[in-house]
Amino acid sequence: AGATSAASGQGGATPALGPECADAPWSCLDGQTCWVATDDAWRCVAAGSVVEGAACSAVVGQAGCASGLLCVGEDPANGTCVAFCSLNDGTHACASGASCARVTLTTPDHTVVTEHAAQIRSDLIILVDGPQHPSGRPTFVFGARGMMSAELTVFGARHDLHSGNYGNWAPNPAFELARLLSSMKDRTGRVTIAGFYHDVVPLTPDEQRAIAEIPDGDSTLMRRFGFARSEFPGQRLDALDNLPTLNVSGLGAGTVAGQGRTVIPAQAVARLDLRFVKNVTPDAQFARLAAHIRAQGFHLIDGNVPTDRERATYPLLAKLTRMGGYPAGRTPLTNPLARQAVAAVAAATGATPARLPSLGGSTPFYLFSDNLRAATVGMPVVNFDDNQHAPNENLRLGNFFDAVTAMRAVVTMK
Repeated sequence: AGATSAASGQGGATPALGPECADAPWSCLDGQTCWVATDDAWRCVAAGSVVEGAACSAVVGQAGCASGLLCVGEDPANGTCVAFCSLNDGTHACASGASCARVTLTTPDHTVVTEHAAQIRSDLIILVDGPQHPSGRPTFVFGARGMMSAELTVFGARHDLHSGNYGNWAPNPAFELARLLSSMKDRTGRVTIAGFYHDVVPLTPDEQRAIAEIPDGDSTLMRRFGFARSEFPGQRLDALDNLPTLNVSGLGAGTVAGQGRTVIPAQAVARLDLRFVKNVTPDAQFARLAAHIRAQGFHLIDGNVPTDRERATYPLLAKLTRMGGYPAGRTPLTNPLARQAVAAVAAATGATPARLPSLGGSTPFYLFSDNLRAATVGMPVVNFDDNQHAPNENLRLGNFFDAVTAMRAVVTMK
């Protein structure tokens, strides 16, 4: 069975990361199988014990199927263990009539919340993640964006070519990728993919009022981070956190380090991340992204590399791989228990808390607010310049002590 990814929840031990195996899943050693590891890459990991044809659960980082098998199915809790095979490689050919099957994944946290819903469900759930508002006020968020990653590869020749001998003649996938990426956003910051904002639910009057009550911290942020103009001029960050995003988080082509190599690279790769707001789903956004790529004239391949026939037929070739994905969650600002928590922190700290409809970052907020239908709010406590996901990540001690005061106020509410 071939495989594409999908996404979202399950618990248990995490196996050690092995070599990547997406191009040759049968290369894994005895006792291993090729499976989606915790870094979203297909890797050789310790195999499970479920035999071919038996039922399995498709969990990121946990291979339940035996050596040489993978778990496929539309429902991650009710998959079937099947053997890897190739539609293109005769050595590992699939049986006659075989076709690619979808691998729908779940993640450990999703299953833990689902299986232990009775113990977890509470009057009020507090999630602690993300930075405080740059104004320095105690901060409450009433939702969090969802998220999905994707890898986009554009292909040129079968292998790198000498840029002198074949320059101005052989196609350069780095330029094609650059043009493709630039077609996805305009100079005002708007994503130009058709339908990208179609499902966005407008902010309620209460949510708009809450944002208006918060000091605009954009100038503080730009000065601290060192840039002169935001990507979306005329809109403050607190409001933009309530729109879906498309980001390029990494690029790769050819050789940059050292003396480099004077070649036309065989391929160029971009790592993307997309964030979602309430009512915008990972499936819908991935489909829109793929449709946009096709609309720019690209043929999206199903395998890991183009076949000879595809290379001879299509001038623009690309591969789009989805990695994970989960939706946004939201709690109304008018929720009585959430309002009580805000009031308790205001009384304890003597400061008016900032109330944000959504955190800009992504957490599994939806597991509690939507799946458990429990009142859920976030209390970011770290400094806004904590270098999250970057070198020298830090926590200001003043924020730590303020967090103790705020948490005490919440957990001692009547």
